[in-house]
Amino acid sequence: MNRHLRVSIDLKAIKNNFNTLRKRLPSHVKIIGVVKADAYGHGAMEVSRALEDSGIDMLATAYTDEAIALREAGIRTPIIVLFDEPDPRKFLRYDLRVVLHNRKTLDTLSRILKPSSPSLKIHIKIDTGMGRLGFSPDEVVTVIKRIRELKSINTEGIMSHFSEAELGNKESARTQIEIFKKVLSEIKEELAPPLCHMANSAASVSLPEAWFSAVRPGLMLYGYLPGRLQDSELKPAMKVTTEILSIREAPPGTPVSYGGTFITKRKSLIGIISAGYADGIMRSLSNNGYVLYMGKKTPVIGRVCMDLTMIDLTDILKEVDKPDKEVTLLGYQGDEAITAKDIASWAGTIPYEVITTFGGLGKKEFLKDD
Repeated sequence: MNRHLRVSIDLKAIKNNFNTLRKRLPSHVKIIGVVKADAYGHGAMEVSRALEDSGIDMLATAYTDEAIALREAGIRTPIIVLFDEPDPRKFLRYDLRVVLHNRKTLDTLSRILKPSSPSLKIHIKIDTGMGRLGFSPDEVVTVIKRIRELKSINTEGIMSHFSEAELGNKESARTQIEIFKKVLSEIKEELAPPLCHMANSAASVSLPEAWFSAVRPGLMLYGYLPGRLQDSELKPAMKVTTEILSIREAPPGTPVSYGGTFITKRKSLIGIISAGYADGIMRSLSNNGYVLYMGKKTPVIGRVCMDLTMIDLTDILKEVDKPDKEVTLLGYQGDEAITAKDIASWAGTIPYEVITTFGGLGKKEFLKDD
């Protein structure tokens, strides 16, 4: 089914972003690339291949089926499954890493795995302040002692997660780091030094004390940093386009779209584009956002509809004989650009939601190395 929304993914940009991080980190620090949610809407299989070609150390998915799909697509890089309750048989069959974050899962593993079973690799998650998943710092030593009794479990890593993606409050982040360090100190007698990882995209570029022996970037691989952080070397990998369906003239005083929330103040040229909130143009962009048309930022007018959105072309088409059809919703058109951060600021959300929404709804094409 063609809804006219086209999503282009530049895999060279993905590789550039990975290499930008790689050259900034000490050589001993591994990189775990987060490719959950279809690689933030960019296509998990293609992105994982690009990262694997670039030398990524590990990948991370949210759920087991995401990881299995990567294995069946030929990805051989180690994969950590961040959230799922594991089926040990599937994890062993597909060589996946378990993130152990509660006693229930540990009970399940101890019941199913026998001393003669193949070794299952796990990463123990510690809740240092996120308040979501993970063992409390006070119970980690007890948990590790129990794990040591299970001959078929290999503790490969210890991990935690920051409670602020953008790390705007560095003191809060540093408090979490100190909690993590304290736990690592307490368990050193019980456990050989494992892979320790906590740093997200923001910490990977701005908080060296959070690097430990691995970092876990997500958003930055796709060309963005969270919050107000910026990095000119990162290249957004996603471009989203659609097309003009119709251009109509409207006299002054003409209401546009549902509810008449926009009324023309002059003789206007209204472009109707073939995408709406069913395609990822958030309804909160009604009278409040922009697209790119013929290389210029063009305002959204009226309420965004399910399948259509209206834009004001009056100033752009005053002296144009042959209007273009293509409209850019995200990315460059000529020298102008609309970023996921721009859209997030207009819509009152975060760039993560923008790219995962567009990526989940549009037909993707992948731009590879020449």
